[in-house]
Amino acid sequence: MIRGLDLREIAAVVVEQCVRSLTADAAVLWLADLARRELCLLADRGITPEVVDRLRVVSFDACLLAALAARTRRMQVIEDVRALASGDLLPDAYEYQGMHAVLVVPLTVQGQLVGVLSHGFCKPRHFSIAEQEFNMTAAGMFAITIQNARLYAEVRQTLQLHEEFMAAAAHELRTPLTVIKGKSQRALRNDARDTGIRATFATILREADRMGDLADDLLIVQRLRPGHATLHCARFDLGPFVRSVVDETAQTTTERRFQLHVPDRTASQTFTYDHMRSPSC
Repeated sequence: MIRGLDLREIAAVVVEQCVRSLTADAAVLWLADLARRELCLLADRGITPEVVDRLRVVSFDACLLAALAARTRRMQVIEDVRALASGDLLPDAYEYQGMHAVLVVPLTVQGQLVGVLSHGFCKPRHFSIAEQEFNMTAAGMFAITIQNARLYAEVRQTLQLHEEFMAAAAHELRTPLTVIKGKSQRALRNDARDTGIRATFATILREADRMGDLADDLLIVQRLRPGHATLHCARFDLGPFVRSVVDETAQTTTERRFQLHVPDRTASQTFTYDHMRSPSC
């Protein structure tokens, strides 16, 4: 259970251990939906399909022991169904199944309801204080494990939505970028005669290519998941990249001058940038 992260697999282990370790004849595990005030059946053992259908969704307000445990956050103990007075709260589905003793434990983590675990026994049974405490201890362990698996599932779903968004954004960027590049290339080739205008269109094309690279990077990041791709690292020179960034930035301001020092193998090179002018060494 501690190693597991799949919610369904952990739920199956919980009900199996209830039957095996806690010597129950049947077990049902519900997951709590606090927003809807419902218990949703997660796993069961030892009950018929007809009873499963009746227990698939249980409202907090239902006349069932599981609902009462969810409302009160308290263990519900029925040692002998036959001893209950008429009109008392009956363990509906278990009585139908032929169970005579029922132990229902709310699963909570730091006061928050995670789910409800119910054990059924075919014969009347007395639950000592030690047995009830043991069941509460086991329920606490079950609750933490289920909550961790639930949070893990939510994180995985969030990451999947994030990846789908990045893929969609990358694909949507391609269409306007194609139009921008096409129009700019045509203007640069046929219409732009002024040096300043040609420089502007060249900048537009360069930035469009950079945005295209960013879109490609989004798709690459989506594929860089464990088991989907292998990352190959390589050394490269940051100098040319930094020079291009400083050059582009220098062309956007008339109030600043930029000096760039790029270490060389033999000596440092200094580039001074003035607004709208090419770099000079």
